[in-house]
Amino acid sequence: MAPMKKSKCPKGKIYVRGYKTKGSRKRASHRVKGHCVTDKGMPGKTPKEKKILPRLRKGEFGTYSTKKAHPKRMAILKRLVSRLSYSTVLKRLVLLRTYTRRSDPKSVKKYSADIRALQKFHKKHMKAGRKAASKKRSTKKPRVTRKKRTMKRKSTKKVTKKVTKRTKKVSKRKSSKRTKRLSTRKVTKRKSAKRTKKAVKRRSTRKMTKRKTTTRRRRVVHRRSTVMNK
Repeated sequence: MAPMKKSKCPKGKIYVRGYKTKGSRKRASHRVKGHCVTDKGMPGKTPKEKKILPRLRKGEFGTYSTKKAHPKRMAILKRLVSRLSYSTVLKRLVLLRTYTRRSDPKSVKKYSADIRALQKFHKKHMKAGRKAASKKRSTKKPRVTRKKRTMKRKSTKKVTKKVTKRTKKVSKRKSSKRTKRLSTRKVTKRKSAKRTKKAVKRRSTRKMTKRKTTTRRRRVVHRRSTVMNK
């Protein structure tokens, strides 16, 4: 297969020459043949044909004009934000500023001041909306189940009686646990005392047996010595 030439590539595509890839541990180096690729132009640059700003329609901003005072202009812009949206109004203002940058530099300052004021107003409005939403979430009552509704319908006397019964039961349980603990402690003390007594008795019996054995040995030795002397 002969390599494709630049002239053979279709319209909107460019011919790329063949090249050799670098090898790695996983893959070995290989040769890539020349082929056609879509023409994307210079990297990061748009053609002059597409460098066109969008056109503004007449009456899109209503009665807004740079001849009016700043508060009147802001009131008109706020109305437009409520009717259209914040992003569209801001984009249109920036577009007006770019159009009149060279033709009318005095109005550019007014446009930039209006843009800053609109951004500040939007930030405050957004913060107020978030705070209101958070307050609504905190003030919302939790959903009541069927069991809780039935409890609410009952009289308060019955509820208080139930609560007193529960408290009594809990107090009884606690007192019984305390008595059990005290009884177990007493029993352990008694057992320890008995064990100590038994241990003392064992020691004393051991000592007595040792003494008896020593005396018996001495007697035997004495008898043998007397017999030998005779």
